[in-house]
Amino acid sequence: MVEATSSSRIQFESEQFKRTYVVSNLKQTSLRVRLLGAFALILLLILGGTTWVLDRNFISSSSTSMASEMQANLHALMFALENPRGRGMYISRFAEPRLFREDSGLFAFILDHRNRELWRSMSGGAVNLAEYLPRNPGMEVEVFRSGVSLDSPFIASLTVGWIRFGISQDITLVLVDDASMHVERIYDFRWTLFKTLGLTGLVLLLVQVVSLFWGLSPLREVVRELDQIEHAHQEKIMGQYPDEIAHLSTRINLFIENERKNLTRYRNALADLAHSLKTPLAEIIIMMGSKDSPDRKRLEELTDDMNGIVEYQLKRASSSEFSVIHKAVEVEKTLSRLHQSLQKIHADRKLNITWKLESGVEFYGDEGDLFELLGNVLDNAFKWANRGILCRTSSIRKANAVHDGLVIEIHDDGPGINPKDREEILKRGVRLDERAPGQGIGLSLVSEIVGRYSGTLDISSSPLGGVLLKIEFPPQ
Repeated sequence: MVEATSSSRIQFESEQFKRTYVVSNLKQTSLRVRLLGAFALILLLILGGTTWVLDRNFISSSSTSMASEMQANLHALMFALENPRGRGMYISRFAEPRLFREDSGLFAFILDHRNRELWRSMSGGAVNLAEYLPRNPGMEVEVFRSGVSLDSPFIASLTVGWIRFGISQDITLVLVDDASMHVERIYDFRWTLFKTLGLTGLVLLLVQVVSLFWGLSPLREVVRELDQIEHAHQEKIMGQYPDEIAHLSTRINLFIENERKNLTRYRNALADLAHSLKTPLAEIIIMMGSKDSPDRKRLEELTDDMNGIVEYQLKRASSSEFSVIHKAVEVEKTLSRLHQSLQKIHADRKLNITWKLESGVEFYGDEGDLFELLGNVLDNAFKWANRGILCRTSSIRKANAVHDGLVIEIHDDGPGINPKDREEILKRGVRLDERAPGQGIGLSLVSEIVGRYSGTLDISSSPLGGVLLKIEFPPQ
């Protein structure tokens, strides 16, 4: 019972996942495909319905025409009936000529009042007349079909009085058409109809494609402008658009402007907070007095804490909050700037730096974020490396992605980090070596920046013997 319930639940969840996947794919379908698909479906329904109606009407009209033709031929047969001088019957050549040609598709026969054959046309050959006996023979022409299929023969019958040797008797004239001409006319009409409506459908579909291309061109232009904004080539949407899109572009511009203002306000607030602490911090240092002051130890602790806060907030101020406005930043140039600064700061280390940088690799985001991120990671490598550092960059490419992803690897040959401490070191304020300078917020800030861009930060052992810091930003 438990296994059955579990199997049912798994099947239900699988079906639910399939439905969710299908709905998700439908929601992601482009407007062009949706509109073109809807128009094609409507066009198919209209042309299909028109084809069906015209086809039915033509079949009905052709059947009516065949019935009229059968009546005319039956009357002609009746007037061509003559009394022979000898036995049997005689049909003059005034009847339908097809009756005198074999396999013409039209044949006739005459029956007496007991349905015995009195005469058969030359075109009848060895046909079994029992299949074509009239249903209700009478003094008026009756036209019917032997079946319901398109190629079912047409049958016409008429009962008349015939005088032979002075004796009057009822005879029934039966005319049969195998409907080959009727079917041929219908197929010809269908072929012409399909060609005409098919060509009409293709022309209308082409017109719709052109209309969609022209109608959606403003949206493509908006996307192009947004791409320019994202790459910092322009500040806002500049184009003139139809009313439906103009409202959207206006609101996007307002959003971008508000986002810039909020970002500036946030940076200024953090900078003001950090700098406002600088003054009281300096005063505390002055007030510490002599080395023998009993409160000196406590003041030193408070000073260290405030220094940590100041450094952290200043770093936050220099690192932007996540923004929807990204531009391409050349990673190699940023690394070059940092390398020059760090070489001066750690000139006494005499470290050997190896660069393995993929040409043209770019980071899509705020340049300050990348500078802060790489600065902290490289600074750690310079502090802990013994003799050498390896820096490697590469891109991640994905189909349909707007921007490539980015991989940054920083290797050093230092003492390394114990695997159990690798998660702990990413927490703010944590330092594995208290003798090292700083407040222990560098890698935590790196982790925050990486997280804001949906990236990953991995700490592992490097082949050089020290630490490998691997940062990966996914394609967007």
